[in-house]
Amino acid sequence: MPPPTPGPPTEAARAVATLAALADATNRYHRERARRPFMMKLDTGLSVELPGPAVLADIVLPVLNARRDIRNDDGCMVDLTAPAIDGEPAAVGLAELIDGVRAFIAALPEDHTAGRPYCDLRLFILAAMPVTVAGYLRNVADAVRRSLPRVVRAPRERRKQTPEERHAAKRAFDAATRAEIRETDRPSQEAAARYLLLLQERSGPGVVIAPKDLHKRYATAAASSDRVEPIGRNKFFEIADIAVGPRTRRRIDGKPQPAYVTREVPQMTREERKDLARLIVAKMAEDIRTDALAGFAALAEEQNTLVAAVNEAIRPAKVVKLRKVV
Repeated sequence: MPPPTPGPPTEAARAVATLAALADATNRYHRERARRPFMMKLDTGLSVELPGPAVLADIVLPVLNARRDIRNDDGCMVDLTAPAIDGEPAAVGLAELIDGVRAFIAALPEDHTAGRPYCDLRLFILAAMPVTVAGYLRNVADAVRRSLPRVVRAPRERRKQTPEERHAAKRAFDAATRAEIRETDRPSQEAAARYLLLLQERSGPGVVIAPKDLHKRYATAAASSDRVEPIGRNKFFEIADIAVGPRTRRRIDGKPQPAYVTREVPQMTREERKDLARLIVAKMAEDIRTDALAGFAALAEEQNTLVAAVNEAIRPAKVVKLRKVV
């Protein structure tokens, strides 16, 4: 009786074979950091080389989806094979992916012919610190989530917008974008205000500084800090006009030009300086809002005057009926 013909390899067997075939320093110079090998030294003193998180994610994804159909549904992970809940696909948490990756690595058989990444991965899961293992597994699970296939949905029929609706939507989007930029930029603006206050505390009153020199000193100080991004010149000068005072014409290097003159600023604690900087930025935002409202009011008044003039011009003339004299 002939021996039975072996069936096709399972997804797990194919994944194990692919992982065992990885050679040392695979993708060491890959442009994607997630595909470069992960090098580290264990507490025992041994150095290990692990597959890049994205590389291991490509290998383990077919295993995780062998009996399931995990997909990306607009940023959420769902399992299409699980029973639906209230008509919606069952959600899949990141912890489930982490457990699946951990189980795959723990089940790797010993193979003396495998490459270094395979052998080091088996050693790493057993000998490394739990927090280190958890961090690596999370990176792999994140890479799996990013590579999940998307849920295919039927295209939605969209009602064609009227020009007025498109214009209103564009204005709302622009307003939301400007508000988001202001909120995102606020910490940097407050940091610039704190810098100007601290500069005046240290230099004392009456120091004349050219605007370009003041901005240059601020930009140099901001470049050395990795906490906030430096703001632009125009925004910096708007803050300086409040924190230092309006620019006045002074003679610098023999030439009269606009300049800032430092004022007397009392010594403050760090928290007091933060509070004052927050008030300065809030005042600047309120001034901009007030100017904008004043501009709108003037525009509305001008428009009303124009409408009144047009109505007066096109008003029909009074017609006097002539009575026929017999």
